[in-house]
Amino acid sequence: MCTEAPVFGSRGPKSKHTALMTTPGQTVPSKCLSCHASLDSPIVCTGCHRLYPMPDSADYFALFKLERRYRIDPAELDRRFLSLTRNIHPDFFTGKPDEMRGLSVRLTAELNDGYRILKDPVLRAGYLLERAGGAAAAEDRSVPPEVLTQVMLLREEMEEADGDLGALNRIGDQVREHREHTLERIAVLADDLESADEDAKSGLRTLINSVKYYDKLLAELPLA
Repeated sequence: MCTEAPVFGSRGPKSKHTALMTTPGQTVPSKCLSCHASLDSPIVCTGCHRLYPMPDSADYFALFKLERRYRIDPAELDRRFLSLTRNIHPDFFTGKPDEMRGLSVRLTAELNDGYRILKDPVLRAGYLLERAGGAAAAEDRSVPPEVLTQVMLLREEMEEADGDLGALNRIGDQVREHREHTLERIAVLADDLESADEDAKSGLRTLINSVKYYDKLLAELPLA
């Protein structure tokens, strides 16, 4: 069932938003059912602004019509996020039927969550890992022993610095260096998840968990 209503404002009185009112999980066609334009996202037609419920089969990469891989173009993700936001934001559906506004709210939440995860390299790696059948953070909190040793020694140095800003800044540099090195290792493993065995997936999870330890240390440093 389709619900149509004229939208008045900067787009003019002839501009319309048409929401496809179906149950979530419906398969979305490659072209819009209203204007037949190619869909830039499975949730909205940027040509006529018809909304579609998020299909169960779509992941966050499909949401932004990006190739499912770890290395993405952040600027392109930003561009697509802004474009989709302009077309589905609830403010654009003020005065429209409740069903249409409700769909807009749900899609906006999905879009924001997808953007947050894909924008962050650590969250993006974890998302890809779980999509590939790897363990979630709640299921595997393990960290390489050498990382635990590093963190313990760095925390001891922080205590011994006793507020010495110069010493604390040097410690901060070490933590950032360890973090950056870990991100490089994450990128290598996340790029090859399709052919990764269980050991490789477990290794990637421990590296992702390691970043959280470095982030916590940085948060404890006064000038980090």
